[in-house]
Amino acid sequence: MKKILKKASALLIVGLVACTGRTITREQAISVLQDIKAKQAEEGFVYATDFSVTQVTHMTASNGYYADYSTHLMYNAAEQKVKYEAQTVEEAGSNSGTESQVQWFYIDSGTMYQVTDSDTSSGHNKVYNRTTEGVDEAWAELVTSIQTMFNQSLAQTCNPDFFIGALQGSITQDTTTTEVTIKSELYTSTGDGNIVGSFVGSGSEGTTEYNSLNANFTFDNNRIVHSYVVITVDSTASTAEISGMAITCDYLYSNIVITLPNLADFTDTTTPANPQ
Repeated sequence: MKKILKKASALLIVGLVACTGRTITREQAISVLQDIKAKQAEEGFVYATDFSVTQVTHMTASNGYYADYSTHLMYNAAEQKVKYEAQTVEEAGSNSGTESQVQWFYIDSGTMYQVTDSDTSSGHNKVYNRTTEGVDEAWAELVTSIQTMFNQSLAQTCNPDFFIGALQGSITQDTTTTEVTIKSELYTSTGDGNIVGSFVGSGSEGTTEYNSLNANFTFDNNRIVHSYVVITVDSTASTAEISGMAITCDYLYSNIVITLPNLADFTDTTTPANPQ
């Protein structure tokens, strides 16, 4: 189970929430984002109990090759249900193709189920297994894993620091610093914990110049709802070099509906076949 879950650890997330807030300045936008960051750091702040996280990364190379990586993680705590979807679409000559996987984890009548629908170059497999032993411990471990995945999804372009840095002209992540020049921008807010923003600009990272570095984002109730960041590079380098990247992230925190699969369509791989 851990091995499968780790495949989602690189989660990297469209639809702006409707907002009728007042227009604010860049300096005011920075202040709102700093207040959101401080609120998130407060003891007792709960980012999410239930959630749905959708992230799509589109990458292009200078030779026209591209790849789309999408993930969708859903968690309903009260119903003890998890659903994870991942898909990769690549156009890269002989390596072109599409692979996908959908997984469900849930507890029903004291039995924990793991159901997998995997469609890869190795074939299309639909299997499930179940257990009645150590269910509480296994579920707790699963929840810890998906909470880690959720936190990782916030770490790149879905946190206040990223946009504070962009608005202040310099984004630092790990040991990398990206200088940002904003050419046009718009920010609105309905009050504490809420901001909808967008900017169009350019940037540089070391000797790499970005033709564009554009973004839009929404925070509400001190939590990220949407972010979209796109970077393009004027590159004539090797075919392996990235010439453009767009990262889209969308979050929901309530009314998370997870529809379970029909086990009759899957093969039971439980060992032994009927655990008691």
